[in-house]
Amino acid sequence: MSSPRRPSLSASILALFHSVVLVWRVPAFTAAVEAHQKRITEAILNRAMEICSEKNVSAKTHVVIGDPKEKICEVVDNLHADLLVMGNHAYGPIKRLFLGSVSKYCSNHASRPVVIVKGESGQTAETYNKD
Repeated sequence: MSSPRRPSLSASILALFHSVVLVWRVPAFTAAVEAHQKRITEAILNRAMEICSEKNVSAKTHVVIGDPKEKICEVVDNLHADLLVMGNHAYGPIKRLFLGSVSKYCSNHASRPVVIVKGESGQTAETYNKD
């Protein structure tokens, strides 16, 4: 008797950064910031692709620049995604008041179902990302 066939899994990984508007533009500074963002984005996407490969998940990457909450909803719609899975910073009420909540916005405005993954209580982004 053969074992049941495991369904094939696929994912799209979105790297998104908000474009920075500076009061004054210094071309060398702007170029340095953009190059640094590109290096960080490539490193994060490479690590995400390694994890997907280890888990036998077929993945594609997308890099988008713009307002995160709007771009996430736009990309999810354009990809005809089955599900949006996103993290949560767990900001306090004061910080959330000033910064807003991308995950809350997406849960209310995305055209697809949304799952918000929260870290354990007291976990920081640094400890959350460790294997």
